[in-house]
Amino acid sequence: MFYGETHLKNPKLHRQNKTIYHYYAGYSDEFVEDIIKSYFSLSTKDTILDLWNGSGTTTKVAYKNNIKAYGFDINPVMKYIAEAKLVSQNDEPLLREVLRLSLSQFDNRVTKNNNPVDLLGLWLNDKSIRIIRYFEMNVNEICKLLSVSMPVISFFKVLQFRLIRFFLQKFTTSNPTWIKHNIKDIDKINIKKTDVKKYIYIIFEDMVASLIDGDEINEANQLPIILTASSYQIPLANNSIDAIITSPPYCTRIDYAISTLPELAILGFSKDSIQCLRNAMIGSTTIAFDNTFVLEIPSLTAIKFLDLVKGHDSKASNSYYFKYYKKYFLQMYMSLNELERVIKPNGLCCIVIQNSFFKDVLLSLNIIIEEMMIELGFLLIDAKAFQKKSTHTNANPTSKKYRKSSVFQYEYALIFKKGEKSYD
Repeated sequence: MFYGETHLKNPKLHRQNKTIYHYYAGYSDEFVEDIIKSYFSLSTKDTILDLWNGSGTTTKVAYKNNIKAYGFDINPVMKYIAEAKLVSQNDEPLLREVLRLSLSQFDNRVTKNNNPVDLLGLWLNDKSIRIIRYFEMNVNEICKLLSVSMPVISFFKVLQFRLIRFFLQKFTTSNPTWIKHNIKDIDKINIKKTDVKKYIYIIFEDMVASLIDGDEINEANQLPIILTASSYQIPLANNSIDAIITSPPYCTRIDYAISTLPELAILGFSKDSIQCLRNAMIGSTTIAFDNTFVLEIPSLTAIKFLDLVKGHDSKASNSYYFKYYKKYFLQMYMSLNELERVIKPNGLCCIVIQNSFFKDVLLSLNIIIEEMMIELGFLLIDAKAFQKKSTHTNANPTSKKYRKSSVFQYEYALIFKKGEKSYD
């Protein structure tokens, strides 16, 4: 392994202040631009994949550069956010018409909410739920009437995400990935229609201000295909992808489903369906994962780390935490195996990853990823380490018991090239 001089930009620097939706994870547009144009030298004939597409930076930048792209994420919330980022300034007149027509019906009497177990009830009283769902119904009807594109539909779905987030601010915590949801009835929010209408306009204008420059998009640009799909069951043919730019969930015990709980509530998810999603997601704090625990992990570094976790003297180390990390490594290997299947021989792959700690034990995830990729027939051709001074791991007060807060973590951009192996 080497981490020499390279021109790769820091993935997290230069992230735009103006964006359709603020997402704590992911990398910058500039980083992906650098990979596509300078490092990979991709053309309009190539196809890019991001199998952990998240908020859609890879697919957005590919779209601007007229490169065919696929973006998958197991969390259905991210599909809407990624698609909304494809709306350009050319669509602004249509967006304003959809908003005008939707709100023209908003002053009418709100219809009754028909779902007695609506998850918005975790935070809102019944009257407030009816108001939010009434706006949603109006938008859906107008979008259907005008036959708008999926990115425009997603734009208004994200507007609803941001609207609910605004009203739930009182339930947020110092952890940006967590929101309180065990709320007593007396503390639930009572929303006024006038306030909803007011903040819809404010959020709408903020989103419009962050649209893609219309001059960068024309009819020839290839709209990305963005789907809800698991990274270890990629819906693509063998040897169909030229390049991959992606960043998997970090092994930092962030519950990515719970972090989007308000958005999943807007989408109509039930408690049971959210639990199923949590079980399937890489990095989730749940440990249920079928029978894949019988698989072997092709990484000596991962095996040594699991041994250290199992033998650690801290609480639940040899039970919950051992199973959690093993599940993560197995799901990661299954995903990388799928990555290898769909990328063409000699295809290039950029993976952004971060190391972390279990108590005082360093988890060198960059080395584990490298070992797994080499096992799958890839060659590491370049890498760059970026120091991270502020992380959720260091912010955890219990970490001070095991290590100094001055111990830094690192984020890595790893560049691989696939060998000559091809699937028939």
